[in-house]
Amino acid sequence: MGSPVWELGKIICVGNIFKNKVQLVFMNEAFPDDPHKIFNVGLEGNQQRVIDVFEGDTVDEDSLQALVRSAITYNRSKMKQDV
Repeated sequence: MGSPVWELGKIICVGNIFKNKVQLVFMNEAFPDDPHKIFNVGLEGNQQRVIDVFEGDTVDEDSLQALVRSAITYNRSKMKQDV
């Protein structure tokens, strides 16, 4: 069935669904700043940054939205450089 992938020119985020959590994986090309400290997995990795969401967790929607917008801005800037 596969995992949902959100992209704009390049991958922004991949959603992985597990039995006990949903995982949002931001790939190395979309490394946005994280001023609200929403990333909670893969903090020292250089390939991906991850947000694990477990049942009952509350997601700060404004922070997640800002993170996605930052990734979009980054991807758009890279698309202009690649042209």
